[in-house]
Amino acid sequence: MQGNNPKLAGFDWRGFAGSVESKRRVKNLSVRALAELIGLTGKDISMAGGGHVVGVAKVHALLRWLDLPLDHFDIPPMEPATETSCYGRANVKHAEAAE
Repeated sequence: MQGNNPKLAGFDWRGFAGSVESKRRVKNLSVRALAELIGLTGKDISMAGGGHVVGVAKVHALLRWLDLPLDHFDIPPMEPATETSCYGRANVKHAEAAE
């Protein structure tokens, strides 16, 4: 999971949840009906539709149902900056340097 580190790859849980809920409503499926259709529990569907983290197998089952590739909601890691400021050092004066 990406967490707060943009240098790591991540997963767009909010986008995934929106897609699950949107298609579920378009297909006029209850949470329970969708769960039975794809072999998950109602709690799994509710968690995924609410943007919560669910297991990989559950994500794969829902992505198959959404008819989307496995990497559709992947967030690539942020590229390192090519430019630095102030000769590669932070532009901050530290207390030790001020003394």
